[in-house]
Amino acid sequence: MRTLYKVMLVMTPSSGRTRLENALLEVGYALELADEGLFALTELERSQIDVIVCGDALEDMSGFEFFEMLKDDGQLEGTGFVLLSGVSAQMLGRGFDIQIPESSGAEDVVNFVAGLIAKRTRSQTRAGGVASSLEKGVERPTEPPRLTSRKDSNPRASEFGGTLEHFSLFDLLMLLTQTGKTGQLTIRLGSEEARMVLEEGRLYHAQFLEQSGEAVVTRIFIEAERTAGSTFSFDAFETQRLPPEYQKLQSIHSPTDQLLLNVAIALDQHKEGKRG
Repeated sequence: MRTLYKVMLVMTPSSGRTRLENALLEVGYALELADEGLFALTELERSQIDVIVCGDALEDMSGFEFFEMLKDDGQLEGTGFVLLSGVSAQMLGRGFDIQIPESSGAEDVVNFVAGLIAKRTRSQTRAGGVASSLEKGVERPTEPPRLTSRKDSNPRASEFGGTLEHFSLFDLLMLLTQTGKTGQLTIRLGSEEARMVLEEGRLYHAQFLEQSGEAVVTRIFIEAERTAGSTFSFDAFETQRLPPEYQKLQSIHSPTDQLLLNVAIALDQHKEGKRG
């Protein structure tokens, strides 16, 4: 019976693979390594992998070419894919894949891995997939392991952006809060723009149009759900504490966990209202 989440690193040793190996092993992931895309494909036929972390350039092909080879494989449908590249972050077209800058710190890569696994687990729970996984003899921890923020980590490695087509705003905000990020999240909703400020993973301020505060958070989520082509960008601050000019903006005082729970309830009610 498998008890660990397993990650496959498809990267050449010269691409900084060692730092990711150490970080993933430190928090308890099981690892498989591959330098070449074709070798990795062979190993994937024999191994049950939760997330693949792939470098931009492999020994025999590019990381994106490798992704294209496996993205339509039905057996890998639920396997997350993290592509490290020089391109700005974006989703790759499936629900459990993301492309992030190759300069991202090991902490951020580990936490993206955990975020994708957590998203898949929530999807399986809604679809009744967890019970079937247990029937197959796969036992998992309740939460995928993450790395907590370190004083010597690069806080600007979390700068990224992309579309909300597959990676929902709820998943994105959960990732930022659970990894203790400090910075500004900007959400572009058609011709309008909303922003949220976080301090060490806690929602500190939210603003949309001329309004700010806790009630605005739910409105932003609803607008993001119904606005096609919504995009986001996250800019980290240099320090974990907010700069003085942001501290005076505080408009949110409730615990973030409670606020997100209220948002989830409001979203469910909004969807039920639309169906009714």
